[in-house]
Amino acid sequence: MFIVYFILNALMQYELVLVERAKETFNSFPSNLYSSLYPTLIGLLFALPKFVQVIKAEGRWNFDWIRIVAVGIPTLFGATVILIYFSPLGTYFPSISILSVGTKFSTICGIVLGYLILSCFQKSNIDP
Repeated sequence: MFIVYFILNALMQYELVLVERAKETFNSFPSNLYSSLYPTLIGLLFALPKFVQVIKAEGRWNFDWIRIVAVGIPTLFGATVILIYFSPLGTYFPSISILSVGTKFSTICGIVLGYLILSCFQKSNIDP
């Protein structure tokens, strides 16, 4: 538990450094990239205990493609909405500015995406 606290604390401190650097250099891309990746890392940390149990289990590896396509792709879009808004693709999505105003949408999508990435790996006991 202390390791997770240490990792989250270090990540939050790094976010503050990136925000200060963005204010000094007027380049907000590293800060926006980090704000898209940080919730995904938190989701990966949430899924890590279950993933360790899956690794220890016996069986053949499977990957749940349906969950990745049905949930993963939309949450990937939601997690990277800030990057898309400030990229050249943002001109093709004029209504995306509504989603990029608040950070709760992209944060929730990032956490779900991170959790989903590791939880889609499973082991089955049935050999074909």
